[in-house]
Amino acid sequence: VTTEQNRKLELRAQGNSRYTFTMPDGAVTVAVKFAKTDAETLPFDDVFSSDWFHEPVHYVYSHQLMVGTSDTLFAPQSSVTRAMIWAVLSRQAGAETDSSGSDWYSGVQQWAVANAISDGTRPNDSVSREELITMLYRYKGAPAATADLSAYSDADTISAWASDAMRWGIETGLIAGLS
Repeated sequence: VTTEQNRKLELRAQGNSRYTFTMPDGAVTVAVKFAKTDAETLPFDDVFSSDWFHEPVHYVYSHQLMVGTSDTLFAPQSSVTRAMIWAVLSRQAGAETDSSGSDWYSGVQQWAVANAISDGTRPNDSVSREELITMLYRYKGAPAATADLSAYSDADTISAWASDAMRWGIETGLIAGLS
């Protein structure tokens, strides 16, 4: 996407082969190129077929759950943020989450709050295990769980708001710990 002055505008990947940009005052030109690609080829300069995480990255990218941190970077060694989890869950749910604000995550943030997945705060913070499990638990409808947390030596460090989710995470096998 370029302006009348031939200035390139930043594109933001939204998943499902959709991109957005901030419309400037004045006309723009949108040029689209289509190319057939090998199913195993990824557009990321930081993911190689020899990497242990190649297949998981290929899966989340090909299923449009994650789109990378730019057109050419996936950032597999970076921490996952709360906003990234909101994006994955909203895409999994097939939600329309166009960003109406200046932040790429505003649409998924609104979705996460509206669906009681998250309070929508601290979008750029790394997600903790208990936050991740709690978001997954809420996404699944907060099912009943009865796992005994007292068997774990650090059970007393679990936040009160996360205890039901942690029980569910243990019961479903999503998380495990050393007792």
